[in-house]
Amino acid sequence: MGIIVGTIMKDPVPAGLYWVTYDFSDLNELVAYKTLDDFELDIPQEKRKLPFFCEGTGHTVYKNYFYCQKMMTNKIIRYNLMESRWLGELELPGAGAHNAFPYQSDRFSDIDFAADEYGLWVIYASSSSSGNIIISQINEENFNISETWVTLIPKRSVGNTFMICGILYATESYTKSPTYIKYIYSTLTGGTKELMSTDIVFSNTIRNEFVSNYMLDYNPLDRKLYTWNHGRIEIYSTMSTTD
Repeated sequence: MGIIVGTIMKDPVPAGLYWVTYDFSDLNELVAYKTLDDFELDIPQEKRKLPFFCEGTGHTVYKNYFYCQKMMTNKIIRYNLMESRWLGELELPGAGAHNAFPYQSDRFSDIDFAADEYGLWVIYASSSSSGNIIISQINEENFNISETWVTLIPKRSVGNTFMICGILYATESYTKSPTYIKYIYSTLTGGTKELMSTDIVFSNTIRNEFVSNYMLDYNPLDRKLYTWNHGRIEIYSTMSTTD
């Protein structure tokens, strides 16, 4: 593979494809693979040119729709993969773009999508939140924001985040191994918790090689965490985040 920064997205539907983007800027191509073996051997199912450009590594594929941040804007895009059709864009008022409020890795990681058992989410920050992480739930049917929560953790201070069952988990670093979950926020209760380095340990690498996790996403179908780690795809059982 060899491409340092990218995104792998597993559609959380039965027999969903693996979708890949390479790099983090001027992105307008999706590559689909049936299996991870096909990905390793570079045997794509299809390649798709998009009628727009995305940036970052926070995109996702959810129920046959592709979501991304429109390049150099605070707008998110919805694209129907079944019909190859751009369904529109939605502005996130005040949301950072183009390294205004990224994760530690920069790489235009201002807007990050997440999917879990409760649906589809978008994670970002703004000047009005003082750079702290904002979580918004996306109404899939109408493509609008149904509810928003503001956390107490600066987005630049975390390595990455993911959602499980409506709860945000934020890692302490994208380059340290091991790292740990440093902050938790529940959209169910509004409760927050700052953790110690020994509470929920995350190895941050499987192969014990150089670590730079540019994306970290949970998949509610197989309940695994997917990462793009310095040109390597690494997949974790959610149980492996703890000692």
